[in-house]
Amino acid sequence: MQLWFLCRFLDAMIYLNSNKQCNKLYLNSLIIIILIKRSRTMLRLVFLLIFSATSLYGQVNVEKMRKRNINNGWYNTLNMNISLNRGNEEYFKIQGGFRTDYVVDRFSTFFVGNAEYQEGNESIITNKGFLHLRGVYSLTRLLDGEIFTQAEYNEFINLRERYLGGGGIRLQIFDNLFGADTASRVSLHIGIGAMYEYEELGKNDKYDIYRIIRSTNNVNFYWRINQVFSISEVAYIQPDFANFKDFRMLNDLVLKFNISDNVSFLATLHYRYDSEPVEGIKKFDLDLSNGIQVVF
Repeated sequence: MQLWFLCRFLDAMIYLNSNKQCNKLYLNSLIIIILIKRSRTMLRLVFLLIFSATSLYGQVNVEKMRKRNINNGWYNTLNMNISLNRGNEEYFKIQGGFRTDYVVDRFSTFFVGNAEYQEGNESIITNKGFLHLRGVYSLTRLLDGEIFTQAEYNEFINLRERYLGGGGIRLQIFDNLFGADTASRVSLHIGIGAMYEYEELGKNDKYDIYRIIRSTNNVNFYWRINQVFSISEVAYIQPDFANFKDFRMLNDLVLKFNISDNVSFLATLHYRYDSEPVEGIKKFDLDLSNGIQVVF
């Protein structure tokens, strides 16, 4: 089912991507290599990704998905990443996503989706995905109002399904340019809101259903030190209104080093914490990754 989900949204975004105004190409540290001898399902998926794509590209950190200072209009991005390793270590990994933005004067919206599947040694290692839709309206120069909805699954934290919807405000504390050539910039934003969350947690046909109203709050810090180096930090906390001991935290730290006008090196630290996970699941996940970003 999740493989079908990945194929459908990647295929659906091909048309949007054919009229794109901006594209991003995200690559891992190594060149993608596709070898043979996969199951029928995997072969169909690989062939779909090869022949249909025109460009490559728990909790979900939406703050890091915001784009800065884009003009009115439509913007579409499609991304894919396929990896296959043979030898002492054997695994197959496929990841894909899309994003579409629409901006008009004081209103903007974006729709983003991502899915990831990985198997190794005849077992599934990763199987997760999400869809997120958000609308933003600028109330004043410093204050935005927002509404959002999201769907998500993640097999390895026993999250069968999660659906949520909510809204809130986003306040700009400061956003300043400085330096002789205004190359340096520092900004800080704070988001406050609430959301209704429906979750199915468990495995196979044995799962529990949770319906919770949570507070959702975040801090977004960005510092462009110069034209070469920048740092961004986003932190979320989402407590249950009825039980503040039940909360989730999410933190993303990204270091970006511009190699040229179009190529950058990224180092990312991702940390996720759940104070009351389901039985058999650890309270935290930590992920450190690096890669190359190409913008054209």
